[in-house]
Formats: sequence, structure tokens, C-alpha cells
Amino acid sequence: MARTQTLSDVMNDRARAVARDLVKRHGSQVALAAALGIKQGALSQFLTGQVGASLQTITAIGSLAGVPLSTLLDTSPGAAPVLADAPESLRDRFAMAAMTGFMAAGKSIDHSAATAYTAADAMLAARKAVA
Repeated sequence: MARTQTLSDVMNDRARAVARDLVKRHGSQVALAAALGIKQGALSQFLTGQVGASLQTITAIGSLAGVPLSTLLDTSPGAAPVLADAPESLRDRFAMAAMTGFMAAGKSIDHSAATAYTAADAMLAARKAVA
């Protein structure tokens, strides 16, 4: 886990909520840290808000919890609460595709996450118009 915060506070807070649930499921911070491939001390610092997580750690948290990365990184107004094992929707898939494209184009992760769902909604509207 990076010692510097690479993601916004909102993104880290959403991931922390899921990570806390994962600690309960795994039985301890030690077990969860091992599953995430990080040290327990780094996990503890993340959970207490002392540091932010890297994109790699956030991705691992989402993967373990069954939460799409696009959901963890969604900072749009009215973003749904993060629920572990929530089914991934077509909107989530489109948002992740948009976010990947934005990041490949050199946009910041904050920009990518903030606009990914707007792009996803446009893709869904276009898909509906064709159907």
C-alpha cells in the first residue's frame, strides 16, 4: 500500500467501508492483509485513515468483496452506497470501460471516476435508442 494518498478521500472512504466488512469476514486484519497481499500494519493505517490506498489495493479490496472497481471509485453525487457482493450492473461495466479509456488517455483518476458514470449513462441511452 502506498504511503501517499493517490485516490480522493471519498474513494478511500468507500473502500474503507468495504475493507472493514472484509475484516469481519476474514476474522482479522492479519488474515485480510494476507489476502490483499499487503502488511497488516499498512492495512491498519488505511482502515484508521492515516493513509490512502493505492489503486492496486482498492482493486484487490473490490475483487475480494465482489464489488466492481467502478462502484468503489464512483464519487458522483448520489452515488449508491457500496454493498459487498452487490451484482455488477451493465452501467457499472460501461463506467469501468469509460474509466479505463479516460485513464489510458492520461486523465487523472479523480477525473475518470467523476465522469465515468456520466459516460456510462450516455452509452446506456444510446443502446436504448438503437433497441
